[in-house]
Amino acid sequence: MRKICLFDADGTLFDFDAAEERALDMLMEYCKITEKQNALDVYQKINHALWKKLEEGTVTMERLKLQRFEEFIEAQHLNKQASELAEYFMDRLSEGNQLIENAEKTLRNLSKKYDCHIITNGITRIQVSRLNHSVIQPYIKHLFISEQIGVSKPNPAYFDYVKKTLNISDADQLIVIGDSLTSDMQGAINSNLTSIWYNPKHHDVPHHMKLDAVISNLIELEEIIDKL
Repeated sequence: MRKICLFDADGTLFDFDAAEERALDMLMEYCKITEKQNALDVYQKINHALWKKLEEGTVTMERLKLQRFEEFIEAQHLNKQASELAEYFMDRLSEGNQLIENAEKTLRNLSKKYDCHIITNGITRIQVSRLNHSVIQPYIKHLFISEQIGVSKPNPAYFDYVKKTLNISDADQLIVIGDSLTSDMQGAINSNLTSIWYNPKHHDVPHHMKLDAVISNLIELEEIIDKL
């Protein structure tokens, strides 16, 4: 039985923090904002709350992309259109394909033995662009994007779609690797899939979550998956 690795994208393979920092810095320049740190804090608070709602299924991706800038413009009293800032930001973010340490090496090694796919709640145009311009693209067989599927992690319907697309009947074949407890790990638990938490900051494992493995560096993955 060939194991199948389902990797989260942002924070697991792609260094989203670095890409976002660059895109936001350019956005602040575009908006001629001088008090950048305060504006960044405001944006992050708005953005985090909306992504949480996306995971809960109370806001759509289309709404998130625009609403975060509607709220940001109002909070910063900017004379801008939300659609204008959304487009500019997504263009800049699409350019950022920086990788997490050892992502390429890990995928190169794993792809020789297992099928590797990406599962993401990210925005389609951003995720497709970043993967297409990344050195890890040859190792990824399929890119599963919630915006295209119509449902987000951790909803079991998301993983049902993945299983149906890959023609998988045995859930034991699927291994979810991700940095998010609320979307990746909870999604794996909800669908009875093997869960490996990428935890580079060594946070405590919540007592209520039964995870199959915890790693702090992607280079640990090969040995762990070989033993599963």
